[in-house]
Amino acid sequence: MLKSLIRLILLSIILVAIAFGFNDLLVSHFAFHPMKQSEQTFISEDNIEEVVIETKEGIRLQAFHLKNKNADSILVYFHGNAGNAYQRIEHVKQFRNLGLEVLLLSYRGYGNSEGEPSEQGVYEDAAAALHFVNTKLGWDDKKIVIYGRSIGSAVAINVAQHRNTLKGLILVTPLQSGREMAERMGLGWFIRPDKIPFNSIEKLKNISSPILFIHGNNDQVIPIEQGQALYEAFLGKKVFRVVKGGNHNNLVGLAGKDFWKWIANFLQDSSSKIIN
Repeated sequence: MLKSLIRLILLSIILVAIAFGFNDLLVSHFAFHPMKQSEQTFISEDNIEEVVIETKEGIRLQAFHLKNKNADSILVYFHGNAGNAYQRIEHVKQFRNLGLEVLLLSYRGYGNSEGEPSEQGVYEDAAAALHFVNTKLGWDDKKIVIYGRSIGSAVAINVAQHRNTLKGLILVTPLQSGREMAERMGLGWFIRPDKIPFNSIEKLKNISSPILFIHGNNDQVIPIEQGQALYEAFLGKKVFRVVKGGNHNNLVGLAGKDFWKWIANFLQDSSSKIIN
């Protein structure tokens, strides 16, 4: 009897929490797995500069500016939900071979960035990064490419809304929304229909820049069906590339040169009406 009463009380607390929107902590718990960066970690290359970006609320974020004197555009890179930006430096260095500068952001709570990650928080971090690129690095939106990987795709889509002159977006293993991800974990019941986290598919209607989608057809974390749903929902100019046999984390290695070729072609002809 006592155990049943305790279960009923706990269930009531959960239902009240849902009703009043207190599920943000649960979303953050499942969505973000930050790794702090050792203070001894440093970058020795002269053309890679560690910079500090301050958000509107005063949180100081770590970012890396990969310089390229021959660049005609800049790529702003929003990484996935685990690790930190430092672990992505070797990967993002490759974008300079495509004629790009790169700004690699470390979200709040990741690396040496201050704060704790949350959905709204990382959106604010992305806005601060774009403001930094515009005002401190001097790049106009028409020369900015936004790259989002995994949960970074939701960050990319959110910050790209209503910025109508962006050169383009590159979304790698993108998620449809937090609702689909919760359902995969058996937690779909916890998502309020009026407050769907990371609701990328709904936000696509506010984007007019071309989008390149890249997904593996063996992705067990974010199934390719989610990327395809985003692709089908987007009414602008778009490309969808499939890495055959690709899972969530091996696309670059498995696709090899094709991965970079797809991006290069997209950058060169982002104004063309490519469908597949």
